[in-house]
Amino acid sequence: MVFMKRKIIATIGAALLTLAACSSTTDPAAPSSNPPAAGADGKLTVVASFYPLVYLAEQVGGEQVTVTSLTPAGAEAHDLELAPADVAGLEQADAVVYIKGFQPSVDTAVAEVKPAHVLDVASVANLQADDGHDHGGDEGHEHAATATPRPTETGHDHDHEGHNHDHEGHNHDHGHGHDHGGLDPHVWLDPTIMSEAAHELSHVLAEADPAHAEQYHANAEQLMEQLQALDKSFHDGLKTCSSRSLVTAHEAFSYLARAYDLQIIGVAGIDPEAETSVARLQEVSKQVKDQGIKTIFAEPGTNKTMQTLADELQVKLGVLDPLEAQVDPAQDYLTVMQANLQSLRDGLGCQ
Repeated sequence: MVFMKRKIIATIGAALLTLAACSSTTDPAAPSSNPPAAGADGKLTVVASFYPLVYLAEQVGGEQVTVTSLTPAGAEAHDLELAPADVAGLEQADAVVYIKGFQPSVDTAVAEVKPAHVLDVASVANLQADDGHDHGGDEGHEHAATATPRPTETGHDHDHEGHNHDHEGHNHDHGHGHDHGGLDPHVWLDPTIMSEAAHELSHVLAEADPAHAEQYHANAEQLMEQLQALDKSFHDGLKTCSSRSLVTAHEAFSYLARAYDLQIIGVAGIDPEAETSVARLQEVSKQVKDQGIKTIFAEPGTNKTMQTLADELQVKLGVLDPLEAQVDPAQDYLTVMQANLQSLRDGLGCQ
């Protein structure tokens, strides 16, 4: 009888232990009372649409962030199409940085998932119109280096070096319901716009992760100093050149040209994949001959159209990297831009 009582007590005890174990196990479907503010490693997860913005996020975020690029290495950024997993990654990210009007699939996904913390870099620049060819500082255009950031929605004010940056709540996506169609989104090729973007991104990250706000702002200040030094190098390096006409494969360099008083002559338009008409080639050829241009510029890699044009015109073919992708992992935004400056100095006959 005693044995039976002990057996019953042991059985009840085992059942109670099992019940306690079950009750302490977290139900995967149940919401956590303390959800993590960042990734499993405690870092903020940031999704950037393509390389220049990856660089921006890595520099401003530093050790506190993990940055993922939507555009795979070696892929054409203009033609990006997102997989469902990419869209899910956007939705799960702590912060997103992109350029509205550059990659339509990203625009659509951001509008669909509505991330809580977003920076549209187009919002810190006055986008230039893609209105054809031959843009330059000598045509009375306002330089991107002194452009006033586009007015934004009411909200808290980030005052930095005389600029007022207004934002609404946690969402720094200032798309006002309109499309950037017909506007040039290649803003990253102007270092001063990248500097403004670094400042804005530090506030986006600080709002997503207040505990490290001071670090984000300090990182941004350091990057801004480097970008301002780069801007000065371009101004000084392109101050005295025998030619100020910049003939390029496609018009990715309009912001750079306008910032440094160069006249852009694009063989193709904004899209590098667009076919160039015979009429446009003839027009560019005439301009090269009439202006005595000694160098035209292609992008890294093989460009048969530009090589043929250079051969026919008996001019040099220089290389300018539009930085839509990181071609060499050993080179970053700053070093590639310095290489672009040297290529411009060589090709334009700068002293």
